[in-house]
Amino acid sequence: MSAISIDEIRKGDAFVSNARTLREADIVNFAGLSGDFNPLHTDDEWVREHTDYPRAIAHGLLVTSIGSGLRHPEIDQWLIVAYLSVERTFVSPAYPGDSIQQRSVVREVRRSRSNPRNGVVVVDVEIINHEGTVLQSGADTYLIGSAQDEADSAAGSDRTVVGRAR
Repeated sequence: MSAISIDEIRKGDAFVSNARTLREADIVNFAGLSGDFNPLHTDDEWVREHTDYPRAIAHGLLVTSIGSGLRHPEIDQWLIVAYLSVERTFVSPAYPGDSIQQRSVVREVRRSRSNPRNGVVVVDVEIINHEGTVLQSGADTYLIGSAQDEADSAAGSDRTVVGRAR
């Protein structure tokens, strides 16, 4: 299966990822990894006493990370040279047991100013739960290689393309 180059991506292309269920263990592991043991994420009783939430909520950055990693069969085929930026607004809380997925729509496709052979793609993103509630919204920006990069890679050039050294 060949990679999808900048020349094949169009404004308005839309994709929906596979879903994944957020688990309590994900929150505990993320707290350990990040060092963020704020009671908002770890203490149901504290959350009920001090917030309007019914129980502890997932870390926003955990939900962003899961959303970023969810499989998009189409986006997974892009000739991604670099992941340039991520922007998110945390709209609604996520809880253990929520099944989440990411909806993505290509907002912008343009040639890179520093290397016009490559292109920049901006994708509007929403992370939603199983009830259709938007948990996060924002944008991801990618640097995408050209069809020539894919041809060079297939021909065995010494250039590095998408993390593959040839």
